Amino acid sequence: MGTTMEELVQVRSLCEHRDQIGFCLDTCHAFASNLWNGENLNEFRKKGEELGYFNHLKAIHFNNSKYPAGSGKDRHANIFNKGHITENQFDQLVKADPFRRLPLILETPSVEGIEHHEKVKLLIKRWGNIAIN
Repeated sequence: MGTTMEELVQVRSLCEHRDQIGFCLDTCHAFASNLWNGENLNEFRKKGEELGYFNHLKAIHFNNSKYPAGSGKDRHANIFNKGHITENQFDQLVKADPFRRLPLILETPSVEGIEHHEKVKLLIKRWGNIAIN
């Protein structure tokens, strides 16, 4: 339906029941498209705020990328290894408004030597308390 924040906001605005439509940010998609490259968090946040995209952001598909930023290749990788998004870049993202209060939906391959339940434990250990003030 849309590939950019602009298109998604426009599609939502054209819907009859737009109040029932929210967005889910996929970290690998944002990274692959160079929308968020791990180094431009402030610019990314500013753009999303100006468009009104973040007002309707409901969740994050949380995954790393097998390819560098701007590659145009959407191939998910494990959060903690074998990816091009660093843990520090994830730290900055998940601790920043408007992201820090959103649910993270782990969407990574299970073929990389770490089972999903182990990944969830690592995520909770690292970022489990970010929504608590």
